[in-house]
Amino acid sequence: STLGEKSKVVIPEAVIAEIEHQANEGKAIGHTGLEELKKLRDMADKGKLLLEFYGERPELWQIKRAKAGEIDHMVRETARELNATLITGDQVQRDVAIAKGIDVIYLTAKREVKHRLEDFFDETTMSVHLKAGVKPMAKKG
Repeated sequence: STLGEKSKVVIPEAVIAEIEHQANEGKAIGHTGLEELKKLRDMADKGKLLLEFYGERPELWQIKRAKAGEIDHMVRETARELNATLITGDQVQRDVAIAKGIDVIYLTAKREVKHRLEDFFDETTMSVHLKAGVKPMAKKG
């Protein structure tokens, strides 16, 4: 933002519904989304940004068509209606927004790769050598 204005973050109710659904399903992405929403609320409470929720929750038919892009469409329409910049981590959402002339910022996720110890072993692995900051090495034979 410029001239000392606070940034305004508008979250469509369709996004809230999707995050809530994912969390209720026990999916990590839903819980991560809830944590991010709480961080935004905290920032708003501290006066760092303006936080607003907008629109209606999706109806059952829209939820059933979520995989066909119905919820994403609702999110894009919110950005278009408000002449806002859409921020997304979804490549398809980004590309459709660009095609429709909606300003978009695309964020890429940090990749965290976690392995269980058993994942390093197969029928020919004799040992696995682990050292902090170094890729695991397997001794085969």
